[in-house]
Amino acid sequence: MIDKDKALELAERLLKILSPEGGDSALLVFQRKLLEHIYKELLADVPLVFNGLFARMQYFHDNNDIPAELVRRLNTLRILCNKAAHEELSDIPAGAVSAGAKSIYELLRCVCPDLSYPPLEDVVKDAPELPRQS
Repeated sequence: MIDKDKALELAERLLKILSPEGGDSALLVFQRKLLEHIYKELLADVPLVFNGLFARMQYFHDNNDIPAELVRRLNTLRILCNKAAHEELSDIPAGAVSAGAKSIYELLRCVCPDLSYPPLEDVVKDAPELPRQS
């Protein structure tokens, strides 16, 4: 798991990512980078080589008690971020950036139950659900 100081540092990075300067597509790419960093931190002590974010996520979720709905939302975010990175989306769904941030913050809270970061909580509290991706 992640200690509270590291989780707070990651939550602060997430809040910084949410500035609207780069547009939603860029924000999703930044969220994907942060998601990759989080899973690398979570699996730092695992002596395996992973082929990408999906493999890291799947291994972590298979070996830890992460709520199924959160796993679904994180995988949806991963797919949406990949589409944004590869310019496969003509329109970013409304609320996708804040919904993604909420899912990432919930992951941080799941792996570090002591984490509390009110500035980020205020930003994501009314975030919509992520639209399903295929």
